[in-house]
Amino acid sequence: MAKTTLLSQLAWQTSVPVTWLSLDDDDNDPIHFLQYLIAALQKIVPTVRPDLMGVLRDTQAASSDLWEWG
Repeated sequence: MAKTTLLSQLAWQTSVPVTWLSLDDDDNDPIHFLQYLIAALQKIVPTVRPDLMGVLRDTQAASSDLWEWG
């Protein structure tokens, strides 16, 4: 049995809220990963701070600005 199938079956059998985060090779940027993680968590825990996405966007913009000075 594949890991995904096993986890999917477990998710259907539990009363614990579950969210799914699928990643591929293009998702190795830490900021993008955190954005996806926060979005997934907000689906099951709506009280996760919505301003975290803005903080991550600001962090991403600031870090890219640092590399454009040259």
